[in-house]
Amino acid sequence: MKPIVLVVTHKPEVMLDTPIAHPITVNHSINVPDYWLSDNAGVNISSKNPHFCELTAMYWAWKNLSAGYSHVGLFHYRRVLATKFHVQDLWTPKYYIQNSGQVELFFSDQSLQKLLLKYEVLLPKEERNSLSIAKHYRCRHIPEDWQVLMDVLAERHPEKIDSIQHYFDKTKKQFWANMFVMRRALFNEYCEWLFGILFEVEKRIKMSAYSYQARVFGFMAERLMNLYFSELQTGLKVKKLPCVMQEA
Repeated sequence: MKPIVLVVTHKPEVMLDTPIAHPITVNHSINVPDYWLSDNAGVNISSKNPHFCELTAMYWAWKNLSAGYSHVGLFHYRRVLATKFHVQDLWTPKYYIQNSGQVELFFSDQSLQKLLLKYEVLLPKEERNSLSIAKHYRCRHIPEDWQVLMDVLAERHPEKIDSIQHYFDKTKKQFWANMFVMRRALFNEYCEWLFGILFEVEKRIKMSAYSYQARVFGFMAERLMNLYFSELQTGLKVKKLPCVMQEA
């Protein structure tokens, strides 16, 4: 087994840097250690980062990582999945920590590897919302963009579009942040599906002038990951883990 987890950052520091967890920068105006990875090397969409967020690092991994890696993951510079079990894991979706030194209480390479012996996919635990996934997106973001996404999904999954719409309209819990660790073959399949949809949506929408709403494809991908692993992929051995988040 040879997993790799990319720790995406736009700052010159991360709270996790281990033999398995490799920092990758998506901001090329900062000084970082020479051994860090970069989303602007090789085949990349680095220039799309304002709109695709951490997905530019994910795309880089898909197109450039050595075939020798058995699993691929994605964490954030101040968000990681808790691979060490705590009693509170039974009910909490998040842990908040004060400083990066505390992350060792929640994550280690060894605990990650043990989980990957049992599960094909590691994902964040869901959080409950008062709104459905579809309504939450339309309220928080640009509703016309959501309709374009649904149109593209209808074209790509005509036989499943009714169940897809039902899922988005009725489900009131979801996980966030495009974080995961999964088998390499599954990662490749997921990227093929995800970026195919997002690149098609990109052709059809007008990008917002507001920096927050301009992160449209990162927001869409969060919803699409929930759909993919809840509705479109069945029979996988999935483990949901709390997200550990360092307070800003």
